[in-house]
Amino acid sequence: MWPFNRELQEVPRLSKGFVRQLQFREAFTWEAEVEDFIKQRTTGYSLNVPCGKSMIGDVRLDIDSNLSMRDAYDMFNKKLPYSPNTFDTVISDPPWKIGHYFRPRLFFELVRVCKLGGQIIYNATWIPTSKFTLQTGTWIRQSSQFSNVSIISTFLKIAPCPEESQ
Repeated sequence: MWPFNRELQEVPRLSKGFVRQLQFREAFTWEAEVEDFIKQRTTGYSLNVPCGKSMIGDVRLDIDSNLSMRDAYDMFNKKLPYSPNTFDTVISDPPWKIGHYFRPRLFFELVRVCKLGGQIIYNATWIPTSKFTLQTGTWIRQSSQFSNVSIISTFLKIAPCPEESQ
């Protein structure tokens, strides 16, 4: 028997058969040290997507409308509702269990809305790549001993994306 009692959360099923856990859980909240670390690196007009309960960012979007500054934003099926080159800093801490197909889609959208010369701060268990960015930093974070780790990567946008001219 488990030493604690938790209710199972319902997992939404997609029409294509994928299963994703998109509901925000308290366990997804950054520790104060991580919040400070990200905050110190955030400059200019900033976007945080998905934001969870983090208050970092001039604009904060999340799939949960209770956490988002505007209507809930489905980052997996929609383009970000901003013009190319809008933000100086873009912050993202996507759900770590999203499928490989969704990972580049979100990252390329972050690159599109980031200004040329702007930065992307990305926290995940993988390191994204784009020929329009240059990776400028990598930090491994771990919340406690023997817990899973994540990688905080920073990127500089070095070239315009083709989507910017559309």
